[in-house]
Amino acid sequence: MTNEWNPNVILSKHRTGLFKEASEISTLYGVELPIVVFSPGKKVYSSGHPSVDAVIDHYLSRNTLETSITT
Repeated sequence: MTNEWNPNVILSKHRTGLFKEASEISTLYGVELPIVVFSPGKKVYSSGHPSVDAVIDHYLSRNTLETSITT
């Protein structure tokens, strides 16, 4: 019996739990929380509230606004 470490198996086992915990934190504390995970096979998995794109767009537009005000 070999004890080989397979990152794909580990990711698949923990990804769902990670996304569930992030969703619970977002709900409990009322925060926007995106999670983006890149697998060793170069697949992308994401989760977020309200959505990953919405959260990222919100913070990118905020940083753009702050930069334009300070320059």
